[in-house]
Amino acid sequence: MLNNHEVSLDGSLLSGIFTIKNGITGGYPFVECILSVLPFCDKVLLNDGGSTDGTKDYLRKIQSMYPEKVDLYHIRDRFTTNWKSIDCQLNYLIKKCKSEWIFEIQGDEILDGLNAEKMVKEIQRSKNYNALRHSRLDLNFKTNDILYDMRTIRVVRNIPNLSSYTGGDDFYIGMKSNPRRGFTLHCVPPERDVSSFVLKHYVRCFPGNCREWERRHAEDLASDNFNRISIYLKSSRGRAPLTRSFIPSHVPDILKDIVGKEFYYVREELFNSSL
Repeated sequence: MLNNHEVSLDGSLLSGIFTIKNGITGGYPFVECILSVLPFCDKVLLNDGGSTDGTKDYLRKIQSMYPEKVDLYHIRDRFTTNWKSIDCQLNYLIKKCKSEWIFEIQGDEILDGLNAEKMVKEIQRSKNYNALRHSRLDLNFKTNDILYDMRTIRVVRNIPNLSSYTGGDDFYIGMKSNPRRGFTLHCVPPERDVSSFVLKHYVRCFPGNCREWERRHAEDLASDNFNRISIYLKSSRGRAPLTRSFIPSHVPDILKDIVGKEFYYVREELFNSSL
């Protein structure tokens, strides 16, 4: 999906873009994710992909709390495969961005505290680059161990013809037909490799939501219907909830109250205070 947008910058440094569908039933801590990025983004553009589980209501609530900082859109998911199901929404949001840089974050990711400060500093130091390659750690509430560490790009300069491909894990200048190679295929040169900040990915943290999480991921990952079913059957498995006595040290403060819960739920107290 070629973007073809003409960039009209407004002098701001960084916009966050975010799209979600049925985050509650999928076990995505999306409210915590959004609130964690608001302090360091000049603007946050949210999209609901057609939720039916109450996710949309909480996105509206966030937008009403921060009307000057948050824009909300309603571009529905287009069912497709190979992680392309959200490219339409992300490319729409990219076209709406007026900042110099864009940060794409997903519903089970957190960039908190010192990591956020470091990311902003790296952006300010990268005048001659179009993208920052950094670490994204797969984590779980159940262990302090890193499940998976990959180098990826989620921070890109807002340049003409910038497009998302394969659901925000790849970005291109214009449309490319290259096959995906793991999580490292990008076409926004020149890229700068940095190690100072880490994006935390909290994957499959709520056992009660794992079935729905696996169903959605199987749909997004599959290359055809048979492959989709095969992936779902292979990866679906139960996980025991944690005890409240164990809180891994890597968990940000905003997530600690829901560590060990069977299902993800939105805490109303998150809406009782402003940034």
